[in-house]
Amino acid sequence: MFATFKGVTTASTFGSEANPNVAKRKRTTVNRACDRCRLNRIKCDVDRPCRNCSSAGRQCSNDGSREVLNLPEANREIERLRAQVANLETRVRENAIQAASMPLSPPSSEATPGASGRQERKRSNQNGAWISDPNSPQDHYFGPLSSAYFVRRMQNWTSKTFLPGSVPDLLQLNTASTVCAMPANLISKKIALLQHSTGSGERHTGHNLSRHQEECFVNLFLQTNYLLTPIIDESEFRSYHASLWTATSPDMEGSRLPSPLVDIIVALGMQYGDRLTVAMGEASNNDDANIAGHWLYQRCEILLSQEREYPTISTIQCQIYCTVYLVTASLMTMANATLASTIRMAHLLGLHLTPPDLSPNRRNLLSRIWWDLVFLDSKFSMRIGQPFMIDPSDVAFGLPTRDEDILSIGPTSVFIYEDVNLLTFHTMSVKLILAARHVYEGLNEKYLEVQANNGGKDIYDNPSFLEECARSIPPAMKVFRNWTLEVPHALRIQRKGSAEPFSAIRDPLDFDHSAPIWLQRQRLLLELLYHNLIMSLHRLFIRFYPGTSFLTPVACALSNSCINHAAVIIDIVSQVLTETDLLNSWHQVYHYVWDAALSSIAFALAHPVCPFTPTARRAINTSITCFDKFAAQNLAAAKPAVEVARSFNSVLDMLDVNLRGSVKSPAGPRTSSSAHPTPISTQLTFVTTPQPPGDSGAPTPSRQQSMGLSDVFSPGMLASDAPSSDFPWDMFSVFDDETYLRDAGSGGMENVWPD
Repeated sequence: MFATFKGVTTASTFGSEANPNVAKRKRTTVNRACDRCRLNRIKCDVDRPCRNCSSAGRQCSNDGSREVLNLPEANREIERLRAQVANLETRVRENAIQAASMPLSPPSSEATPGASGRQERKRSNQNGAWISDPNSPQDHYFGPLSSAYFVRRMQNWTSKTFLPGSVPDLLQLNTASTVCAMPANLISKKIALLQHSTGSGERHTGHNLSRHQEECFVNLFLQTNYLLTPIIDESEFRSYHASLWTATSPDMEGSRLPSPLVDIIVALGMQYGDRLTVAMGEASNNDDANIAGHWLYQRCEILLSQEREYPTISTIQCQIYCTVYLVTASLMTMANATLASTIRMAHLLGLHLTPPDLSPNRRNLLSRIWWDLVFLDSKFSMRIGQPFMIDPSDVAFGLPTRDEDILSIGPTSVFIYEDVNLLTFHTMSVKLILAARHVYEGLNEKYLEVQANNGGKDIYDNPSFLEECARSIPPAMKVFRNWTLEVPHALRIQRKGSAEPFSAIRDPLDFDHSAPIWLQRQRLLLELLYHNLIMSLHRLFIRFYPGTSFLTPVACALSNSCINHAAVIIDIVSQVLTETDLLNSWHQVYHYVWDAALSSIAFALAHPVCPFTPTARRAINTSITCFDKFAAQNLAAAKPAVEVARSFNSVLDMLDVNLRGSVKSPAGPRTSSSAHPTPISTQLTFVTTPQPPGDSGAPTPSRQQSMGLSDVFSPGMLASDAPSSDFPWDMFSVFDDETYLRDAGSGGMENVWPD
């Protein structure tokens, strides 16, 4: 019989079976020891340098490169090398684009060799607009994405298309104001009033308003400009204002000590309440209410000149409000220069850095001052097409939170309503302008790339160039959708129909009269700002040479979205001016209507026959009604705006008459059912030249002819516009049919993005 023997279990074996969770200690292996460890026959490690050499203070022979020991490490090394190759290829393409955008002449020997490619691309040759001004011997440059360049394109097309004298010549830009049409003599008068005193010298050293009068204008300021630019503490300012008066009681007459901050705030109150200023004895300027209080602005500038060498937070606040005053007066060059110096002072005071140990209220105030500068810089730069002066990524802190705002204004303040407070509007406005800036910067980069790849030609010279730029817009527009989702419910203004807030569907507004006045105004101004920013971004794709819709589906959809947002702006303002008094005498609201009217005029001129042209024509007519109401409120800029809108409306009416005549058969009878038939002598004629747009060659002789239906049909409505077989893009490669027609027609392109 075979005997069965049982093996003896050792302690180590028994222990491992008893504790299976105890992992065995792995022995660290080194493939190759460093030279010093190998020479001294001591144990080396995998550190680079090894611990032995580090402790001895000697140089280790290990160079830090690790050998591939197994398959996973080999795969990781392959991926790293692939990423490095892709990065190098990207840099090669960027260098090629940079080289294509550089002039053909050899660079100077004094050129800095370390300049980055991004900086060189920023200095590439851009097709902007040099705007001459009768008040200045020097032309001003506006970038290709600016509002001024858009107006210049519109001017050039109308001057080439229509006979001289057929269209109004009222679109001449003033010094650097917005695209508002304004007579040159009014601008000269404004500057003269700001540079010279209109009274005795006592106005520069003392005051000529009573304490009660100043407090009235301060209250007007707090009801208007303070809602948009809350960069002062209201309670602290009121205490400061009271401390400047020598009289111990408000009922007693006394004098006030000089203060630039009080002067500019009172001047802003006068701008809003010019009729009240006239009644109280102010030297009125009936030509324009926007330069009311100019002597206070001048006195503020004189006092600030003594502070600018050693600026304080109060200096920054004064200069921001001076910028607001100049913008309202349509003196944009002066406002831009003031803003630039203010930003430099803010950097000098370190407002872009994390504030030191301060009280929560003070920290909140300094944060709002800086973010207001970001807002103004972004809005100015996009308007004039110039580089931004502030990079938000350099800021060391974020926007104030709701809890910080409530702590700043007080939990029992009357400026708290549901889920918002007085400062919520400012936070959402800054976020909205940053969203628009994101889209604008992406478009600017794409513009430079397309321009560099096509020999520096303008994107309007070729439909494919414009379409390539347009395709960068829909994906970037997601930031606007994300912003609308973030807006608190109490800050949204509802519609009477099925449309959602911030929609481009033109349902009437449903006013909530139970909400505080300050909140009702903020709701309206936030929605108007939203539509204005999207309209300004999309109207860049209105092209004044029709017949290319099949080649530019995305650009055409963006132009349709532009007219939708423009119509919403005009409808909102018209309803508010008719039914309420919330926006009376608001100059900023007037500028929103003027921008929307210009966009509507441009769209109607570019697309005389189009499903969206009736919307543009109706928006123009409604804007004329709004301008008449603004003119009645002593806004001088509204009067020439009415003339511009009515003149172009007449041009479009004559164009419509010619189109109707071109549809009739030449042999057939012409009906005269029109209530206002146009005489033959006044029928609109056009100038056509075989020279293509953008061609810099010698002009060919012009010939007069009546415009036919095939010349003015909406782009893409004629079969001759069908794309060639070698055209690389298809209309529905970005949007499907249903989404394209629905959102381009009513919902707005901000709701469309590729899946």
